[in-house]
Amino acid sequence: MLLILLTVIILLWLVGFISIPTTSFLTSPFFYLNGRPIGLWDLIVFSVLIWVVSILPQPVKGGVILLLLLWILSLLGILVFSGMGSVLLLLLIVAVILHILGLV
Repeated sequence: MLLILLTVIILLWLVGFISIPTTSFLTSPFFYLNGRPIGLWDLIVFSVLIWVVSILPQPVKGGVILLLLLWILSLLGILVFSGMGSVLLLLLIVAVILHILGLV
């Protein structure tokens, strides 16, 4: 299950960087929160991140929850961290790989 989760995270990360014309509906806004558009893509990524956090072991889970809260605050424009989403996804990928290898 962790390998499937890791594959889903990497695919979501790559599809976020590659623009495919048939998936343009994913970026259209569903609603606005604090003046920022929130689309289907943001909701999918958020739900996968919540799924990852629920699977990780306790010491890693605390750090990931803190980074997730910082990412949400930067997404809403309250705190400004450029590239916070990419950093969070890379750390989650590394955490899942370490958990698969049994190092965490």
